[in-house]
Amino acid sequence: MFREILLLIAVFVLVVPGVHAASDMYMVLGSEEISGCPCGALENTVSVTNTGDQTDTFTFSLDLPSEWSGFIPPEKTLGVGESKDMNFYVTPPCFIQAGTYTVRVVAESSDGREFSSDLSVEVLTCHFVKIEADELKTTCKGFPVDYEIKVSNLGKVSETFDISMVTSWGDELLKTTLDMASQGIETFDISVLPPEAGTHFLTISAKSQDSYAEDEMKLQLEAENCYDFSLDLQPKEGFACLGGSGKYVLLINNAGTKEDEYAIYGPEWVVFSQDSIKIPPNDERSLGLFAYPEIEGKNTFEVEVVSSEFPEVRETVSGVTNTIECKDVAVIVSPSEGEVCHGLTKEYEVTVKNTGMVTESFDLRTDLGTLEANKVSLEAGEVGKVKLTVDSTGLEIGTNHITVTASSGDVSDQNVVSLVVEDCYTLEFEVAPKEREVCTGDEVEYTIDIENTGKFLVEYTLKVDDELIGVLFLTPDESKTVKTKLMVTYPGEESHTLMFKAVSEMKTFETTSEMIIKSREECYSLELSSEEIDKIKMVEIGIGVSVPMKIKNSGERGDTYNLGIEGPDWVHLSEEEISLDPGEEEDIYIYASPPFGAEEGIYNAKVSVESENIEKDLNFMFGVGEIEGIEEPTPPTPPEDNETGIGPPTGAVIGGETTGKVVLLGVITLFIIIILALKLVLFVR
Repeated sequence: MFREILLLIAVFVLVVPGVHAASDMYMVLGSEEISGCPCGALENTVSVTNTGDQTDTFTFSLDLPSEWSGFIPPEKTLGVGESKDMNFYVTPPCFIQAGTYTVRVVAESSDGREFSSDLSVEVLTCHFVKIEADELKTTCKGFPVDYEIKVSNLGKVSETFDISMVTSWGDELLKTTLDMASQGIETFDISVLPPEAGTHFLTISAKSQDSYAEDEMKLQLEAENCYDFSLDLQPKEGFACLGGSGKYVLLINNAGTKEDEYAIYGPEWVVFSQDSIKIPPNDERSLGLFAYPEIEGKNTFEVEVVSSEFPEVRETVSGVTNTIECKDVAVIVSPSEGEVCHGLTKEYEVTVKNTGMVTESFDLRTDLGTLEANKVSLEAGEVGKVKLTVDSTGLEIGTNHITVTASSGDVSDQNVVSLVVEDCYTLEFEVAPKEREVCTGDEVEYTIDIENTGKFLVEYTLKVDDELIGVLFLTPDESKTVKTKLMVTYPGEESHTLMFKAVSEMKTFETTSEMIIKSREECYSLELSSEEIDKIKMVEIGIGVSVPMKIKNSGERGDTYNLGIEGPDWVHLSEEEISLDPGEEEDIYIYASPPFGAEEGIYNAKVSVESENIEKDLNFMFGVGEIEGIEEPTPPTPPEDNETGIGPPTGAVIGGETTGKVVLLGVITLFIIIILALKLVLFVR
């Protein structure tokens, strides 16, 4: 029997494969650096030598920069030590930037080995034209803007260029042909007047008549409506007593984007509270206008307002004064311009003067607010004062006009003042993330950014779904960031909208964040597998066996699993608890070792894997002894000279000749292993 074992080992040693030969080559470029113009082929050579120990076919390719083209013979067959020279070509694109680029020549042998050599290609500036100008300019409507345009011939030779400049509104501002020497520069000064406010474009192009050189530049011109305004006269038609005055309010609205000063003109019998007024952009101002007609009847006047910054912009408005011989009254409300925070009150003083010649009672009324008294009785020339209180709660944010009127019969006067209602309690209130996919049991962190954009120190209480987060104080323009963590506990819901609130005494601000709640099956999934499922694993008494099984976390969240096994007390698990990240898997082992005296038969062992979120189990079957229908493993044949009468080996050491043979067999086996290891090292090298 030992002779048969030695024969098998010798045959195995002889059939182990030896070291195979490998391909190799040597590659040299004719020139490692070349230069030339764009838009033309550049030539070079490469010399290749097969330095391997066998004939081989090599394939060749070029690794080119983007948009380049080129050619090299696709393949060559070379004998051992054979060399060949090949021409190859590269073509830089026509409009490439001048500079140095790298081209790689790549060869690959039939067994997949790759060889390469880098070629440096300098692309020269042979034909190149460049346009320079300001890409963005801003002007006011009606004001021209000047451009300085430079055209440079950066090529190596003189060329003739067609140069043009056109506008987006269809005007051709420049069209010429120039002969330009190499490195020559031509400058054009162009004045452009945009036809109207808005965004306009100017396109400049330079194209060579002699080569491919060309350049184009698109300029953006923003024309703003800087100086524009509108007029209104209130009332358009008024009354005055002969010898008295008609009172009007002139409203000027600056609709432009820049501050402007307006000059005001009218006839000699019309007097203005001021002859000029400065108004910020997008704002409105009012001034008083007093008409003193000298004759009774209908008197028409015209008021002209002219922009000081752009006198071409001017507007006129007409008014009428009907002059009668009558009593008169005058109303003045102060201040003429007021400000108040929304929700608070503003007080005005209304001054009423009897400008007539007799004692009279005047009715007072206002279109906004509450007057302290609705009637005053005044002697000729007497002045009375009444308080006006305006509650801004119901008013819109912005400028509101208040008209106070005093009247008696056909005689009346009114005064218009403005009240700017401001939102003094504003807040920038944002929560991130705005949407989040979560699993039940997740702890999600939210970032709350809050900025007091109002005018006062405010105490804010932060809540989420009416649960308190915290309280903070913010001074004007102060901002804070608050982080809070929320546990996902919304069983049965597919989504949940979190309502975040910032609550103060004056206002409540709200914002939301959406939770997309995944099902438990998406979040927590578990896979158990083993190659021994549906099989009966035979074990011998006193000889332990291990059965592997895999546990894989196929869910989207990490989990910790408790492992248990139900079965005979001689079946054990290698692990009691494991933690797995999503997609992670781990092997565990079931170790079965029936003791002496275990009954023959088939035993079931159930491995259970469970966590707080999921549980699964896997069943195994173990067979002990001789079971009908189950093929038992063949026990080793005892030596012929075993005279002890004992059955199969039990693990005890048996002396005598058998022990010597075992030692000899071990020495021979160790020697064979050393020989195989040496051959493996030679093969790798």
